[in-house]
This record gives sequence, C-alpha cells and structure tokens, in this order.
Amino acid sequence: MNNAVAEPLSAESQPTLSLASILFVAILLFALVSLHVYADLTEETGSSLALDQLTALTLTASGLLYVVRAGLTSLIMQPRAVVILVFAWLAFTSLGAEDVMTALRRLFVTWLFCLSASLLLVLPRDRKHFCVMLAFCTTIVLALCYFGVVAMPMRSIHQASDVVEPALAGDWRGVFEHKNIAAPAMVILVFFSLYIAARWSAWIGWTLAALAMIFLFKTNGKSAIGLFPLAMGMAMVLVRWPRVGALLFVCFLLGFNGLTLGSALVPAIRNFVASLGVDATFTSRTDVWSLAAGAIMERPLLGYGFDSFWGTGPLLNSEMASQTWAVAAAHAHNSYLEVMLDGGVPALVLTLAWLILLPSRDIARAAQRNADPSLTLLYTRIWVFALISACMESNFFKTSGMMWFVLLISVFGLHFQAEADLAADETAHDE
Repeated sequence: MNNAVAEPLSAESQPTLSLASILFVAILLFALVSLHVYADLTEETGSSLALDQLTALTLTASGLLYVVRAGLTSLIMQPRAVVILVFAWLAFTSLGAEDVMTALRRLFVTWLFCLSASLLLVLPRDRKHFCVMLAFCTTIVLALCYFGVVAMPMRSIHQASDVVEPALAGDWRGVFEHKNIAAPAMVILVFFSLYIAARWSAWIGWTLAALAMIFLFKTNGKSAIGLFPLAMGMAMVLVRWPRVGALLFVCFLLGFNGLTLGSALVPAIRNFVASLGVDATFTSRTDVWSLAAGAIMERPLLGYGFDSFWGTGPLLNSEMASQTWAVAAAHAHNSYLEVMLDGGVPALVLTLAWLILLPSRDIARAAQRNADPSLTLLYTRIWVFALISACMESNFFKTSGMMWFVLLISVFGLHFQAEADLAADETAHDE
C-alpha cells in the first residue's frame, strides 16, 4: 500500500480517496469475474474480446491517471528493468509470428493487465483500507456465486445439457464459465479472507473464508482442492524459513514438472506415475505436452511469437493434424511450456527470473526488514498456488481467467514488502 512504501497522500489529495476505492474495486472485480457472468453453456456463444480489451484499457488508464496525480508513479511496475526485458523480448519474437499485429495486440493487452495489477497495490491509503476493499470485493464475488446457484442454477451449476463436458453436471461454477475457473478463484478468496481475519475483522474474515471453502468443495475442482493445503503449508515454510523454503519450493516445481511433462516424453516416468495409481495421461494432457515439446525443439530460441502457436493455420494444417487430437488444444496446459512456445528458451529464463527468482529473494528480504508477516503470507500463498497451478494450466501472460492477475499482485506485493519499512501510523495501529 502506498504509505507502506511512500509518504502518505497529502491533505489536498484526501478527497480523491473515494476515487481510489472505486478504481480498486472495479479493477479487482474485473480481474476476478470479468464481464461474462452466468454464461449459458447449453449453446456455443462467443464473448466480446473487444469489450474486454476496451474495459481493461479504460480501467488501467484511469488508475494510471490517479497514480500520476498522486505522485506515486515510481512505485509501479517494479522491478521495472526486468519487466521491460520480458515484454521487450516477447515483442521481438512476435515479429516472426504468423500474424504480427494480432500477436502484438495481444501482448499489449497482457501488458495492460500487468500495469493494472501494479496500480492496484498503490491505490489503498493504508492497510485497513486495503482490508476493507478486499472484504468488499470478496463479498461481492461470493454473493454473485451463491445467488446464481440459488436463483439461476442452469447458469451457475454445470448441467447434463451443457454442449461441452456434460459429465460435469452438478458441479458448481457460480458466476464463472467453468468449475476449473471457479475452484481456483475460491482458493484465492480464502487467502484474501484469512488475511482479512488476521489484520482487520476476525468474524468477517472467517465467515468469508467458510463460504469460499464450501463453494470450493461444491465445484469438485480436485486440482484446486488438492493444491490448497499444499500452498498453505509451503507458504508458511517460505515465510518462516525463506532460504530453505525457497530451495524446497524450487525443487518441488522441478520435480512436479519432471513427473508431469516426463510422463509425456519418457516411458519410464510414465510407468512410474501409473504405478502410483495416478492417471499417467493427466486427463490427456500428455498428448498436448508431447506436441508442444516437439514444436519447441523446432524453434527453441525465438518460439512462434506471443500467443501465436495454438489455433493457427500452420498447426491445424500440418501433418500432425492427422496424427493427434492435440492440434486442436487451446493452450499447452503448462505455463512453462507455453512461455517457450511464445518466445523460446530466453523467454522462459526471463520469466523465471521475474516470477520465481526475484520473489524468492523478496520473501527473504521482507523477513529481514520485519515487514508485516500477515501481508507477506498473503502474497506468498497466492504466489505458491499460482506457480504450482501453472504446472497443469497455461496461466502466465493470459488475460482470460484471474490466475495471471493475482500472480502479478503477489509478485509486485512481495517486491513492496522487500523494499518498504512499516509506516509509523500502521506500526502504532498494530500495537
């Protein structure tokens, strides 16, 4: 928050604090819920990407104008040099995409989301303000989800009449388009609620956490349910023992990716996974991973340009189209593979430095500077959950869904925690 990393707003700027609240709520709700609520899955309908992009541009521009007026521009998009390197490389590799302008436009929208996530953390005036707005947004999302289940079950619970995946009938999805979007969203809301309980209101926080947990289990989102306690435990280790925790977490990510991706590429690993009683195809993801890995080997340095591999003519008309269904996949179902498809191995190295290496260092620095451990724990929980989820889904640099946005919040938030001393007024409040 701004007065944890900079001077509090001046008296002249106090009247605009209500605008900061409106911007915070609008940006966060747009990221969590989007404009497409209660989707009708009984028929195939397309969503308006133009409207999404216009909304993202409007909210980001409004937030940026507010931050410029408040004199807080030095706080956004930090560490700026790394962010610039990542996006510059992806822009460069996109010059070789099949449709250069489409690739660059998609990259620009992704950059808008990145800027928007950075702006979000500068808008609250203090920790209590942050908690109140988090509680408000969490309440709105949960209210919409439960309202849908009660009043609009056909559009909030998967039905046997759904065009795609009718086998999911009975699983709750609330305001979201799919249970696999609703489930991780509920996990994030639990993390928000636990922080609210720790730093502002115990009864509000625990009530919201209980409602989010109930909805999480009703989604039957097995991946999110399984990763939730893992993220809770790993985050606690990282905050208490940052260096040991970081080493353990990196080893876990390497091992998890080794088992999953290895099942697609190495028969011995596939047999080992199957011997554990686990689906060695990971719900047919191995076909997609095998195709993606082969494509990366063909263009390891530059990749195919940002978001320019799946669904393109060269892929759909290739010889592979007659050999595997995976050519019709929407994404790689693994964020680390997806980044290499977008920009080759250099893009992966830069992304890992930005999203994993630097936040690991920031967690340790936050502990050394005695930054608010509850806030560090919130960001760390989100960070751990998002990075593990990325082993099974393509979340990095994706503006659909909310995982990319909340991952950015955690990355920028951890950097603030590492750089800032506690403000005097908040220290007094803690006492």
